[in-house]
Amino acid sequence: MIVLLVDVNSRWAMWELRNAKSWSVFSFLLLVGLVASIYLVTVLLFPRVPESGGQIDLDAHYYKNRRIFFLANAAGWTLGVLCNLTFLPMRSWLNPAVIIPMLIVFLSILAGITGNRRYHAAFAIFALATMTLALLGDFTRIE
Repeated sequence: MIVLLVDVNSRWAMWELRNAKSWSVFSFLLLVGLVASIYLVTVLLFPRVPESGGQIDLDAHYYKNRRIFFLANAAGWTLGVLCNLTFLPMRSWLNPAVIIPMLIVFLSILAGITGNRRYHAAFAIFALATMTLALLGDFTRIE
């Protein structure tokens, strides 16, 4: 659910770029990197269906791939902040569009390091609440 909300929120934020007055190769490559990281996170979330038709252990798959999954997640959020800073005017670094994504970067790195189930459960709740609030309150824009 969280990855779907990230996908939707990213698409919503990218819609605002239609009004961007200036584009550079750097800003374009940032955006391509952001989309690629979102795609990578989405692909890493789900295991491939075995040809033998055997059962899939989603829990084992998640913890086996958590390092690369959360590294890609941290990279995506970092690129998202860089895109915000590139395309949108910023009045203050103390802006939710900078602080919250950077907190998610830090927490994602910790999630990649630890296999603690309580931490992952808490992170999932925090991420779900954050993404829901992002869609409702649209704090991803810098003003």
